[in-house]
Amino acid sequence: MIWVYHAPPDASPTSWTGARHYGDESLVAWIAQYHPAIVMCGHVHQSPFASKGSWIDRIDGTIVFNAGRQIGPVPAHVEIDTDAQIARWSSLAGDEEAAFADSGAAVAAP
Repeated sequence: MIWVYHAPPDASPTSWTGARHYGDESLVAWIAQYHPAIVMCGHVHQSPFASKGSWIDRIDGTIVFNAGRQIGPVPAHVEIDTDAQIARWSSLAGDEEAAFADSGAAVAAP
């Protein structure tokens, strides 16, 4: 199950602004209740670029992504490969890759 949700979960590096968390407490509870494989979110634009922030988090086996926002010719984005079980984050700051296995979660291909 893949969810798309506006705000990232509270107290996650994906909701960190560099000064405080701007996440959604209800999303944290829903993740605990429903255990989606992936949550794609946004809202907090600077998380991937802030010290102690991130484009990826793992909560109870759920992988959370926030690509962030940047100004430039290509937007920051996350590519998900359910066959290879990896995610790639690309931005002007560079490219990063993470394996789903690192999170303990597996995502079935559609």
